Amino acid sequence: MTRPDQLKSQPKDGAPTTEPKPMGISPIIAKPATATPASARSSKRARGRPFKPGQSGNPRGRPPGSRNAATVLAEQLLDGQTEKVVKKLVERALEGEMTAIRLVIERILAPRRDRPITFSLPPIHSADDAATAVAAIANAVAEGELTVTEGTQLGQLVATFVSALEAHQLENKLLEIMSKYAREK
Repeated sequence: MTRPDQLKSQPKDGAPTTEPKPMGISPIIAKPATATPASARSSKRARGRPFKPGQSGNPRGRPPGSRNAATVLAEQLLDGQTEKVVKKLVERALEGEMTAIRLVIERILAPRRDRPITFSLPPIHSADDAATAVAAIANAVAEGELTVTEGTQLGQLVATFVSALEAHQLENKLLEIMSKYAREK
């Protein structure tokens, strides 16, 4: 059977066409989908998003200082036992247990965060002073007073300061030239 959209206009005399009929096509004709109005769609909230953007079921949010119940329970269970647990973990790490080693490194020897550097940086008032400061930083790295990373960061700090200093000096010169030009007119 053919679908209505596949029908060709047949000759008026009623003679059959010589075109082959497609086989295996269902005679059921699909009805066009009716469009739902925008108001009906907006009243239904999408699954997993029950609240409008910017609104929540708890407008005031979680109270400050409140803690997760599981964390509080775990702390109560380990209360007074932390030192024993850490000692046992370190003991197992020293025995060569890889999981214990990983935990000691990740949890007990946490990654080092930035720390204050005790280093006397010479005063910088001009670009010429920056050379003295960079030499002092290089010296401190060479002597082991600073790590290479700390020296690099201090060097970047000096470079940023010099850039700001040069920009300030350029602005002052530009203002001076503009005031001379305004007086000449």
